[in-house]
Amino acid sequence: MNMRAYLTLTVAMFTVFLGLTVVSPLMSIYAKGLGASGIWLGIFFSSFSVSRTIFMPFTGWFSDRKGRKTIMIVGLILYCIVSILYNLAQNIYQLTLVRFTHGFASAMVIPVAAAYIGDICPKGKEGTYMGRFTMSEFIGWALGPLLGGTLATMWNIQSVFYVMTALVFLTLLMVVFLVPECEPQIKPGKTRGSSIPTMLKDNKIKAISMYMGSRALFRQSITAFLPLLIVETLGMTTATAGFVVSMYLLAGAVGQGLLGPMADKHNRKAILIFSSLIGPLPVFFLPQIGSVAGFLAILIPIAVVNAVSRATAAAYTVEAGKKYLGMGTVSGIVFAAQDAGQFIGPLISGYSLDNFGIGSVYIAVAILGVISAFFVAYWLLKKETQVVAEAEEIRPS
Repeated sequence: MNMRAYLTLTVAMFTVFLGLTVVSPLMSIYAKGLGASGIWLGIFFSSFSVSRTIFMPFTGWFSDRKGRKTIMIVGLILYCIVSILYNLAQNIYQLTLVRFTHGFASAMVIPVAAAYIGDICPKGKEGTYMGRFTMSEFIGWALGPLLGGTLATMWNIQSVFYVMTALVFLTLLMVVFLVPECEPQIKPGKTRGSSIPTMLKDNKIKAISMYMGSRALFRQSITAFLPLLIVETLGMTTATAGFVVSMYLLAGAVGQGLLGPMADKHNRKAILIFSSLIGPLPVFFLPQIGSVAGFLAILIPIAVVNAVSRATAAAYTVEAGKKYLGMGTVSGIVFAAQDAGQFIGPLISGYSLDNFGIGSVYIAVAILGVISAFFVAYWLLKKETQVVAEAEEIRPS
């Protein structure tokens, strides 16, 4: 295994997510300053996830055929340009276009980097190495808002975009000089991979996509709406809300790094089915909590359980990518499902909040989490179709 490439891409993933989320606490303020109405705020925020959901399977598919490093470099260059364009946008329409393009740039980096790790990680150790890799994503995700809020307080909102540009440029240099190009999985005239429709018939791919989408749905709802419960309903401070959310995300990050090896030592199918069902259950009790200790007592176990199952899902993703000679394509499909959950979750939560109150947000997403667990179990236990069985051995063209 090329440890230099592995460590470089792990640090790069952390830097990209730190640069991505460093602007998160400020974007609604910035967008409103450019004249955004409530509906345009919704369109603005969803444009990023919509863009990623659309493009990720195709950028992953392209990387299987043309190699991964070049696509990541192009995506990071575009990422740097977009980071500067945030400061140049004159109205909400331009800002939304920048946000959509930001999503496209991200779609050229994140699933392709994950596919590269899947290419090089040793067989039987997929959960260990993918768990540690995705740990960097969650740490960057957790620390970004803290850094962004601090920078904006010390200087101004514009300074945050310049810091984001610098972080992404640093990542670009790391990838250019420290990551070697991988051979494309699909070599013209020698090998052929399965099509996206065939991969979408694979029950494991459907199961891990459902899992990743459902967990993104309630994770996004928790992080987006928990501050409302903590600050507006319980009267605590915004600093308290930020602390609780950060501890939740950091617990998930550390859990993936430390517990990822469980996916390699134990029955992956049992882990994913059990954790898919258990993970959402504590969410039902969040509306009854009235203290920081109570929130942490519920959220940290949720994060730890999800960390184990996420590492398991990542291991399954690597297995499927190698099976179909489409590591990038499978990674793109799974990340697209995750972004679909991140897009749908706030919509469902917002509807529940407007019509039934803040407590209904957590009941709604917990119910959806439990329902999704039955689909995960059904697909993992179901026998593969003949089409998928025939695709298990990829033959030369």
